[in-house]
Amino acid sequence: MPPEASCYCNQFALACFSNHRRHVLYTCVCNAIRECEFRRQARLCPGDAEAVYASLGKAPQCGTCLDDAQDVLEEERLLARRPDREAA
Repeated sequence: MPPEASCYCNQFALACFSNHRRHVLYTCVCNAIRECEFRRQARLCPGDAEAVYASLGKAPQCGTCLDDAQDVLEEERLLARRPDREAA
């Protein structure tokens, strides 16, 4: 990842975090994909994290988020298999 991408991502994340009363988590800062959007789409889209990005009409940019995005995806799929979880 180019150093300027990391700097931009960190500045954007800080701005988003400090400008909202209710803090919004972002799975991907480059594409402004909120965690709640990514989680919802992860429940609907088969495939890996990049497939979820594509289903949102996006593609990973700097790649910093891919490990965390894959973790969120796996978490959602595990939760979906739990018998006590109601359909969303």
